[in-house]
Amino acid sequence: MMTAEGWLASNRGVLSIEISSATRSVRLTTSEGEAFSAVGLDDSLALIAAVEMAGRRVWAANAATQDRSHSPFLKDLGNPCIHNGSVVLQTLQPAKNKTDPPAGKALAAELESCRGSAPVARHHATEIEVEDQMWRTRARTGYRVDIAGLSEARQGLHRSIALFAREHGVDIRKSDEKKSEWLTNLGVRFTRSSEYGWSQPGACDISQMSEANTDAWLAYRTAHRVLKRAQILDGLHRRVTNGRVHPHILTNFAASGRMSMRNPALQSLAAEHRYLILGEPLSDVIGVDHSAQELRVLARLIGDSSLISRIVMGDIYSELAAVTGHTRADEKWRVLAWLYGQHVDSLAKKVGEDQARATHAGIHALLPEVAEWRAEQTAKAARNEPLRTLTGRPLPDLGPKRSQMGLAANYLVQGSARDAYGACVRRAMDAGLECWIPMHDELFVLSPAGKSQQTSQALVTAMTIDLGLGVTLTGAPKVFTGRWGK
Repeated sequence: MMTAEGWLASNRGVLSIEISSATRSVRLTTSEGEAFSAVGLDDSLALIAAVEMAGRRVWAANAATQDRSHSPFLKDLGNPCIHNGSVVLQTLQPAKNKTDPPAGKALAAELESCRGSAPVARHHATEIEVEDQMWRTRARTGYRVDIAGLSEARQGLHRSIALFAREHGVDIRKSDEKKSEWLTNLGVRFTRSSEYGWSQPGACDISQMSEANTDAWLAYRTAHRVLKRAQILDGLHRRVTNGRVHPHILTNFAASGRMSMRNPALQSLAAEHRYLILGEPLSDVIGVDHSAQELRVLARLIGDSSLISRIVMGDIYSELAAVTGHTRADEKWRVLAWLYGQHVDSLAKKVGEDQARATHAGIHALLPEVAEWRAEQTAKAARNEPLRTLTGRPLPDLGPKRSQMGLAANYLVQGSARDAYGACVRRAMDAGLECWIPMHDELFVLSPAGKSQQTSQALVTAMTIDLGLGVTLTGAPKVFTGRWGK
């Protein structure tokens, strides 16, 4: 009978691994379909040990999903190092909504075919997979939850939702005729194209609404924000096991390569609810976020010295707010929405025509270079020219939407920002920091109690990255005692 050692010696290609908790078995498969199986814990442990002794890598179609589905058996196997095929393939062959490859022979063959990928793409794939290994380990450990605080916060949110229903006669949790009639009476326009989503404030058109109904509309919008937060906390509650949650951390989930967290979506927790996530005992939480990340990355992509100076030395959002008379926070999201393709008519449906036109006029006056660059990138995408980040990582083809204004800009800015963020995460790992929670442009680490100053300095160093042409991403540290947030 062929031994595991002998089989590995005679099969030198890429190895796919499949785990079965039901049969407590491990199966390895090559790109030619040659397979070796071990059934039972002892034989499975022996096979894993042979793989490690031979210095071979094994790949799962989606290692993060496998971690969650087979956690007890993998723990019995000592949580062996299993590489994530979906992460590497998404980096080498990027596509929006890319499905995981089939396990077994198909996965091994697809990975084998990628050996000829461009060196810069293979380099990015290797680096992102390093991050994935670390974040999957973190997810297995999980995050402690303040159970009592979570219960209290959920109750408070649901009381607010009930109060809105009593005061306005509308239950925002329902998509019914009562809500439809109430919105119509306010002068709000909407399209009931599906059962849910049509009544979300962002899907409604208030451009024809009477000013007399502004207070009622603002109350409705606030109630929807409360509802969203209640739903997130309800989801967190459902996922708690033994006082912890174990989210699915998706290292390069979005088409741009941005990260995401699911089940539960810790990244979606409102800032005022982050305190519900506790650090490990005797640890504090330190965070650093990249200040004005997207605008700085945008300036570096455009490369215009005047624009770089205005963005690096000034505050575009505040300058625009001074011109339009709106708040800085409002103008920030409006600038980014415009950059990524929002038209003035679409904005008008949300904020009214006067505000929308003032904002867009201010953007074009303050950022003429950006408008020109955005149009150039859309034209290049329409010609099917490949998109690549600042560091050369390939981005997905836009397909039928390649002529959509702002979509190419979105991929280029978000993708380049993700590369910079990933480089900072890996530097934090190399510095020995305990990476804890990844955010859009912010990294949180755990620090031994009493070592916050040293950890803060090390994290700022790791999170400071020079993009060239005088553009640097960095941020100031925030220290939280014992939990995420105050």
